[in-house]
Amino acid sequence: MRKEKSLRFFVTFWFIVASLIPLLILGAVSHFFIKSQLEKNIDRQSRILARLIAQDLSKLFSTQEQLLAIVKNDLESGVIPESRFQEYVSSFKLDETVFESILLLDNNGEVKFICPFRKEFIGIDFSNYDFFKKVKESRESLWSDAFISPFSGNSSIALGVWSKPVIIVGIIDLNKLSERMSKFEAEKDVYIIVTDSRGVIIAAHEKDIVAQRMSVKNLPMIAEALKGNCGVFEYKSNGIEYIGCAENIPEIGWLSVVIQPEDVALASLFRFNVFFFAFLGGTILIIIIVSLVAPRNLLRLIQDLKLQIANIASGKYEPVEKSVKFKAREFNELLNDVTNMAKAIRDREQSIEEAKRDWEMTFDSVPDMIFLLKEDGTIFRANTAAADFLGCSIQELIGKKCYEVVHGTAEHPPNCPHMLSQRTGQVESAEMELSDGKYVQVTCSPIRGRDNEILGTVHVARDVTDRKKLESEIIRSKNLLENLFENSTEAIGVVDRHGRFMKINRRTEEIFGYSRHELIGQKFDTLYADKKELEELLSILRTKKIVREKEVRMIVKSGELVPMETSISLLY
Repeated sequence: MRKEKSLRFFVTFWFIVASLIPLLILGAVSHFFIKSQLEKNIDRQSRILARLIAQDLSKLFSTQEQLLAIVKNDLESGVIPESRFQEYVSSFKLDETVFESILLLDNNGEVKFICPFRKEFIGIDFSNYDFFKKVKESRESLWSDAFISPFSGNSSIALGVWSKPVIIVGIIDLNKLSERMSKFEAEKDVYIIVTDSRGVIIAAHEKDIVAQRMSVKNLPMIAEALKGNCGVFEYKSNGIEYIGCAENIPEIGWLSVVIQPEDVALASLFRFNVFFFAFLGGTILIIIIVSLVAPRNLLRLIQDLKLQIANIASGKYEPVEKSVKFKAREFNELLNDVTNMAKAIRDREQSIEEAKRDWEMTFDSVPDMIFLLKEDGTIFRANTAAADFLGCSIQELIGKKCYEVVHGTAEHPPNCPHMLSQRTGQVESAEMELSDGKYVQVTCSPIRGRDNEILGTVHVARDVTDRKKLESEIIRSKNLLENLFENSTEAIGVVDRHGRFMKINRRTEEIFGYSRHELIGQKFDTLYADKKELEELLSILRTKKIVREKEVRMIVKSGELVPMETSISLLY
């Protein structure tokens, strides 16, 4: 047999559990709160840094576009002739821009002028560059994707401005963009890059990455940002989780991206977890020590309470002497409550017993026969009236079937109210004739259990033999009166208070020639020929309540006036 755990074990165990749960909840809440705040701060800082870079580059590129737009306007307006383009552009301080070179291409894509001037590059053909074709076809200002510059051999990008019939091109060495990004300070292990519209890195703190023209378009956050879904992203690459933010540079469709490993970003959270678990370990040790000592007095108090309950069970209600020296107000209150509860239970049991006696007295005082029946009709309670009616004792009825003692049959009679009530769940009633010729009115109500299931019925039977005999006498008297009315040798009619025929006998049909259908509902005064005679009759009726054998003239169906003798009396 499995050994039961002691109360000390349960008290110690649950004391430890109750003490640790708040700490664990606090730790979990703190962990998630700190993590949430760190993630928000990282997201905000990454977004701000990415936006600053995007804004700076957007401003830079906008400035370069404005510069080439000025050159275009001056060429188209004739401020400078095309032949002086070299001299005109040389007046610009390219060092103050990010342009490595500014070119003028003819309609065939060949270099006509270059600044700073380098003779060996005059005549280079750019017609096979997709960028040249797009600018020529769209006749708009366009930025190119990254390419290897034929002038410097470095990764570069170009801005092309169409000016009929030539194209002005500014070439930017991407190393200058990487140097420009160095002014944006970032924490250790935070990577800042700029990609073109194809996802190729064109600027970064590490220039080697730019020189390799590395493509990062397959990174989830870059792929989403290139689709226009910029913002903060979390992704996993090579088993390392990263947090990053990408912002769009609207003028050219490039991306400024800030990326850092999640473990680096959440390093402070890791330090908090180390501290918390160290604190939790020490706290658990203290709780275990306290839990082994603290319950001792509590267990003594419980033993006192157990003794008090045992005394109450044996009928002793005096408080037990406490085995602990210190006062425990809550325990005394609990002990008093237990004592008061026991007294209340005793008083309630007495009340229940008295109510039971009152119910039994009322049950036996009812003049109707009452059975309490089980589902199969077995009697499990009967009153004195039932025993007296059946000529036996109550004990002789208990355990027998109701149909055996009442009907003297081996099964329930047809239309048995007991069986019908169990099927319908409603109160059912029926008038039944017993084997000795007596009649009873039986009413059965379902007895329901706690789950509303039907357990049996309350069977109430009232002796209605005398009423049945009276009803038979009334029916015989009614039939006799009906026979006398119908077969009378005189015409008899019954009218309502409005003077309309309600009923007539056969002799009325014979004398007046009308059928019952024709006269029923018609006013009786239509049969009187002389209205004065009718008024005289009604006057006598009002005063004397009866008219006896008055001769009047009446009209039959054929229209003939026939003298007749009439009598009228009020029924109600």
